[in-house]
Amino acid sequence: MAYLTIRFIKNKGLVSDAIAWWQNSLWSHVEVGTPEGTWLGAHAGAGVQELSANWASPIRDYRYVVPCSDSQLAAMLAWGRSKIGVVGYDYEDILGLAVHDRKMHRQNDADCSEFVYTMTEVGGLGMLNVGVQYAYLVTPEILHTSKDLRGRLLPGAIG
Repeated sequence: MAYLTIRFIKNKGLVSDAIAWWQNSLWSHVEVGTPEGTWLGAHAGAGVQELSANWASPIRDYRYVVPCSDSQLAAMLAWGRSKIGVVGYDYEDILGLAVHDRKMHRQNDADCSEFVYTMTEVGGLGMLNVGVQYAYLVTPEILHTSKDLRGRLLPGAIG
């Protein structure tokens, strides 16, 4: 049995504050942990990246482990890593949050929650009742409501 680690955070700063405020959420970012201790996610400015364990100093940090098979985990991580340097950041989607127009979206880009949700769909986890074609509508707040996270919060949560 393997586990997918999903991390929800709220960083300091204007952009993080704005994203959390626009979605009326405690969270401004979501990403996936790797067995090597890095974080894989979509980031403003660079798109999909795999960053070091200490890339952020969040004021809120909740980490969950979702059970999956070894092959599911391998498929999700392979898919996620294949998007590094290929998938840009979906600024239009973030703007859509701000102006309450959720149809705003760039087809080949992703924001953090779209990326993580699609990754879980690639692995067949079925965390939400949302078709992958609508993954751009998923926010960190919505993903955080997944029943699959209930009872799976790791000790040491911040905030």
